[in-house]
Amino acid sequence: MQNKIIIMDKNILGLSCVENHVLMYLKNRGEDISCLYADSEIGLKELFYMFFKENQKYEYFSGFPRIQDKLKKLGVLSVELKKSNTEEILQRVEQNRNILFLVKIKAEVFKLMNRQIPWRNDHYMAIEYNDENVILKNDSPLFEIIMDTNEFDNIYMKEYLEIEQTKTISGEIECFLKRNHVRAKRPETWEELCFEGIEYSVDAMKKLRDLIGIYKVSRKRRQLYEREFCDTRYMDIEIGQIEKLYVFTAYMALKDTRNIDDICQIVRRLWEIENNLCWNSKKFPHLES
Repeated sequence: MQNKIIIMDKNILGLSCVENHVLMYLKNRGEDISCLYADSEIGLKELFYMFFKENQKYEYFSGFPRIQDKLKKLGVLSVELKKSNTEEILQRVEQNRNILFLVKIKAEVFKLMNRQIPWRNDHYMAIEYNDENVILKNDSPLFEIIMDTNEFDNIYMKEYLEIEQTKTISGEIECFLKRNHVRAKRPETWEELCFEGIEYSVDAMKKLRDLIGIYKVSRKRRQLYEREFCDTRYMDIEIGQIEKLYVFTAYMALKDTRNIDDICQIVRRLWEIENNLCWNSKKFPHLES
């Protein structure tokens, strides 16, 4: 079993393994994936409510639709969950090079390679097969594993997703996706953000880590989508600050920090970043809906 690291395209901004692989699949087929991010903006206050009142989790976040589900409804993708043994899936992969196959893999393979175990139990990896070797591609971190069929059989959970593009993202479909573009017109005030009912419980730092992770993806998607209309470099500084805040919060969550002052400091810093993003965007009034 061999593995190698691959550099992830910074424009691949999925929330799950399946979403990341779908985005890579479409981009490799020449599609402009930026319009798929048009409906990914979500207010900071709404995020706080979802994580601290509804107890949402990063890995199961439902604040905006998953791209594969959205494209399936529009008829752009065919997405089927199937079961098979090892011989059957390898035969399907070999005979259908234009289809994206995502196989469900046991978490043990990540332990063997000394890599972080995925957050979700249903983890999928893209598969290729060339008669001798099975090539599995992970999404985050992006790396490839090359193995023989016996090694693959030991980690394959006999379930896979078969995803095929049936329409191009153009014309009416592209217009429909772009019409769903929604942006916050102003930042929430500090008082609105700290609305009554938020409870900073013992797992508050973990919730903040997940919240900032979603917030980071949301604002990166917004930046990529809005490049079609204006120079979005005004967002670079704040997005860099979000990245640093996420790393810091993840570290504090790992330490199981429960200090209310640390939590409030992170919340205030997050509000300041959002405030800057919203008011800086006023330099581009033609973007307002």
